[in-house]
Amino acid sequence: MLIAFPQKLVVFDNNTFTDNIGFMGGAIMIDTPNFNSSGARFNNYTTPDLRPNIVIYKNTFERNMAYSSGNAIYARSTITTITA
Repeated sequence: MLIAFPQKLVVFDNNTFTDNIGFMGGAIMIDTPNFNSSGARFNNYTTPDLRPNIVIYKNTFERNMAYSSGNAIYARSTITTITA
């Protein structure tokens, strides 16, 4: 599963990932989360939090394989901040 440029909440809850093969991230690959902009959410209901969140909770990963990196999960960030 590819998640590219997530800007909102992504939740994986109580799933089974079995016998997946990928180049990077056999089961899940998270590509370039944009930590600079997203829809406003709130931490503790009062503080704005503009970063995307990815929640991976109570999942099972069995026999996943990647040719390069991250047999079950691989995350990479390629966004850089340029200031003038």
